[in-house]
Amino acid sequence: MNDLTRYAYDARSGAYVGTVEAHDDPMNPGSFLEPAFSTTIAPGDAPAGQVAVFASGAWAFVADHRGETWFKGPEPVLVDFLGDPAAQDLTAEPVLPPAPPPSSCSKLGLKRAFTEKGLWETVRFMISQDPDMQEDWDLAVELRITDPIVKKAVFGLAQAGIPLSDADVQNLVTRANELVA
Repeated sequence: MNDLTRYAYDARSGAYVGTVEAHDDPMNPGSFLEPAFSTTIAPGDAPAGQVAVFASGAWAFVADHRGETWFKGPEPVLVDFLGDPAAQDLTAEPVLPPAPPPSSCSKLGLKRAFTEKGLWETVRFMISQDPDMQEDWDLAVELRITDPIVKKAVFGLAQAGIPLSDADVQNLVTRANELVA
């Protein structure tokens, strides 16, 4: 008696899909009709998280994350392929873009940031000499990078030989937020 068990695999991926039986060939007694995409070689038990794949006449074990959700940056991707998703630039957790830098800060934070840079006395003097700056400083709760008082302070520092680039101003505002957090 012959063993008619065959081990079937997916036509595209080669992944093991189960057993099938070969049938007697009515046109050729003693021979069998072999089911397509099957082999007489048993795949063995796949370790957890892997699947047996038939290729080049042998079984190999491959990572199997099909049905899992991985991420391309912040976007979820349902895995529908065999192998390591990381090889396709997918991650197990979403990768969120960095938060935009702050565009505003409190007066206290800005004062502390200027103090750290050794600039507060110069800025405070500029504020005291300009009634509009003084009023803006006194009435402000939050200061934006685009506020006139900030622009005047940057201009005044440049006039005093202390030029600040846009990146320097952004760093001051970022630091101001850190100092009051």
